[in-house]
Amino acid sequence: IGVTGVQTCALPIYQHEIVVEVETGKSDINANIQKCQNLSGTVVFFFLTTELRDAWQNAIPISALALTPAELDQLATVLG
Repeated sequence: IGVTGVQTCALPIYQHEIVVEVETGKSDINANIQKCQNLSGTVVFFFLTTELRDAWQNAIPISALALTPAELDQLATVLG
């Protein structure tokens, strides 16, 4: 059996980095925010309580996500 033509298809492979910073309130949250500001990809700050997230909401870069356990169902939608 002879092969008269071979076609190849190169599909681009997309890689997307996701960084998750878990905030319990016991670490230096401000230092963690600064550390994550220049990272590429999607940065998610996961706060263990809504109160903790609300206290730091204004310090989180606009390009980052700030989630709590109550909002985990939104994660798949947000990350696409």
